[in-house]
Amino acid sequence: ITATPNPGHRFNYWSSGDGSTVIATNPLTVHLVSDTAFVAIFEDVSEQTFTLQVSSANASMGTVTGGGSYPGGTNQTITAVPSENRFRFTHWSTTAGDSLTDNPLTLYLTRDPAFVAHFVELPQYYLVAASNNEEWGTATGTGMYYEGQQATLTAVPAENYVFEGWTDGNEESPRIVTVTQD
Repeated sequence: ITATPNPGHRFNYWSSGDGSTVIATNPLTVHLVSDTAFVAIFEDVSEQTFTLQVSSANASMGTVTGGGSYPGGTNQTITAVPSENRFRFTHWSTTAGDSLTDNPLTLYLTRDPAFVAHFVELPQYYLVAASNNEEWGTATGTGMYYEGQQATLTAVPAENYVFEGWTDGNEESPRIVTVTQD
């Protein structure tokens, strides 16, 4: 059985028909052996204000937006923004031990939640741009790049030579490539 609160309300608990049992699990799986009644107990949160706390596990790797005080029963969005092109968002963690990967993440506020954004450093790859014969021309763009970073490759033909193309058949120079591996 599932209890679905209306806007501005939150589910608190299930109460057995006689009031002897209180269960906070929702949805709730019930093994029926006899007639059973459960009543969903809801609370009006539309007049309450909740504090949405957001932070970064490492502020040098990324920042967060969306924290603050908001009316209960409203949708609020939090966003994790990785720093530079060197980091990637991995997940949000909560004090309840949840791990959520949506970014941005939209929350329906019925409590005072706290979320921490986690980031990792992107791997670096070595890109080589080389000429098949240094007397005929040179190539630039060799270097270390973070995964997903764009690199500009340029072929510079020597006097009386022309650039014919890269080994993959592409004939553009300069050429922008997205680095995904060595």
